[in-house]
Amino acid sequence: MRRRLYDKDSPSKFLSRFISLACRCLMEGKISRGTFTEYLEIDRVEIDDYLNDAGFVEENYAKIAAA
Repeated sequence: MRRRLYDKDSPSKFLSRFISLACRCLMEGKISRGTFTEYLEIDRVEIDDYLNDAGFVEENYAKIAAA
């Protein structure tokens, strides 16, 4: 599920725990897509790719509502 989140070769601006929490909150509908992009400082069009790169698979969660 989170296969690449803890890889050591991909340096990130944020701690892996922060990224994991933000991804889970988005996937569970606790934060909006806009809030997610603000937290991780990415563009809205990058959300799906970002989740895939972090190892979060959509079929394991409820469908993300496009807000």
